[in-house]
Amino acid sequence: MQAYDHLVDWPLRTVPNERLKPGEPPRTVNFDERTRTLADGSTKTVIRARAYICDLQGHRREVSASGTTRKQAERALRHRIATTFTTREPIITRQARLRVFAQIMLAEKRARMTEGQLSPGTLRNYEAIWRRHIEPALGDMAIEWVGVAKCDEFLKTLRATKGYATVKGARSVIAEILAVAIRKEAIPLPNPIEGCADIVGKGAHVVKALDSSEAVHIWYRLQELAATPGPLVNNRRYRPTMCDSLLPDLWLWMLGTGDRIGNALAARWSWIDMEAGTARLGPNVIRVPGEGLRINEGTSKSQEMEDIDLPEQVIAMLLARREHVAPSPLGLVFPNDIGGLLDPSNVSSKKLRPALKTIGYGHVSSHWCRRTLGSELDSAGMTLTEIAGRLRHSDSRTTERYYVRKRGGNPRVKAAIEAMLATEPRRH
Repeated sequence: MQAYDHLVDWPLRTVPNERLKPGEPPRTVNFDERTRTLADGSTKTVIRARAYICDLQGHRREVSASGTTRKQAERALRHRIATTFTTREPIITRQARLRVFAQIMLAEKRARMTEGQLSPGTLRNYEAIWRRHIEPALGDMAIEWVGVAKCDEFLKTLRATKGYATVKGARSVIAEILAVAIRKEAIPLPNPIEGCADIVGKGAHVVKALDSSEAVHIWYRLQELAATPGPLVNNRRYRPTMCDSLLPDLWLWMLGTGDRIGNALAARWSWIDMEAGTARLGPNVIRVPGEGLRINEGTSKSQEMEDIDLPEQVIAMLLARREHVAPSPLGLVFPNDIGGLLDPSNVSSKKLRPALKTIGYGHVSSHWCRRTLGSELDSAGMTLTEIAGRLRHSDSRTTERYYVRKRGGNPRVKAAIEAMLATEPRRH
């Protein structure tokens, strides 16, 4: 649990309707001034400092300390908080708040991330869903009251304002929090989340992909933007070209390999064999809080290094890029201006999206390249297993649901139906 020893110089400020967390420093301090009359008739001023904290059980309580000045009273209050409410371990009971079990669950996730068994991005998703959606609604509730009805009501209320993916993620996080409570014997089996109603989606899923002509047209238009000088603003050109010269090559790479943008920005020259026309792909670029950008070598099967064949257009692009682009100290194919890693989120939102919007494709994202490749491979007659292998999916059901269009006009289907109707009738 968090200690209060670092609060000696903590700047306090008034926060209206503040939500306190176990181990969180107090953010509001109130002072009461009282005058006492001593036996000799003299007076003495005593100032009491009061603050609300949340103990390790999740209960909100008031703590106070006195002194002759405000500074002395505040110092005494901080010392009392540091010595009284940080040495106790939380007692797991049915009255413990949901927040207590959430902190245990997140601590377990952080330990797994430290051991390399969990991606930092996954941990960030867990923390964001808990902080934004679950904690404001259920964080202060006793675990014994978090049953099927309460969870079902929360998910339906969240679905009214949020998308299907957000509600599905919230359901998974609540399930893991309640699983911790079951292991601590605070609530009995089964997990209450199992009795909740199914999350209502938007009906049949439509694969968001481009036609092959549209995808290639975007590639040509990006090349034109990269060769067009930027606009003049107040007699000054803030951008040398209409879009970053990196974007056409990056788009071609994602379209030809099926890579996600995070995997593409992690590609290194040492993984590419120009003579054989192959590349070993897998790791991606992630941002770790406190560390910055780094290449994630992988915590799942989908991140393992795999060999793929490169099309001729991609090989030609790589040859030109190796000749004209300055080498990177890290050996990156798509480095930043100083040869370091690029943030996938920044490249997608601040470089690629504005460029696509300029050419009339503002609704398209980088992931459409991956879906377009999957749809085109399916149109070419490849099996789901072969497409899943190219896209490095561990389960072909993901390929079928999100990357393959449902087609009605299939020549093989037509031939099978014609053969069925041409069968000789049986005479009775």
